[in-house]
Amino acid sequence: EYFANKDAILIALTNNGYSALSKMLTKEQKEDNEPLEILQKMWKAYWDFAFKNEELYKLMFGIQISCPKPEGEIANLRDPETIIISSIKKLKPTASNAEIKQTYYAMLSFIHGLISFNIVVEKKNEEFNENNEKENILRNEEELVQRLLKNPEMFYLINDEILGGVFDV
Repeated sequence: EYFANKDAILIALTNNGYSALSKMLTKEQKEDNEPLEILQKMWKAYWDFAFKNEELYKLMFGIQISCPKPEGEIANLRDPETIIISSIKKLKPTASNAEIKQTYYAMLSFIHGLISFNIVVEKKNEEFNENNEKENILRNEEELVQRLLKNPEMFYLINDEILGGVFDV
């Protein structure tokens, strides 16, 4: 395939990254488990994707990389969000769309923040795993996921008081 310029190549790579991430999330979503377990496995898959494809992940999310990403040109930018939100809805069928989205953003902020921190401080994944830190963080992530799903008001408080309503829908 021919690309007009460097930006076109970066956009194509970013699209491929979102497709691969979505495929991993969909695979976990199709598992025959309880909704909370599915959601936990999806976040673990998200984590694993980031470290198996670190350079691609950095490109997709602009971590230590400056690249143009016109939203209209990244066709599947929202696919991972849609997949995860659909799983949250299964877990919380009576929640409003605003509650679902805020729960999603709280979980995304947590896991993406940990991934970004690990990448930025250049802590090697092997060293991270040797010290069982990944498992400890994932255990904490699972606990946070459970707490947020049971009580999304925790995120509303953070959003309103600290972030000034950044994630208001």
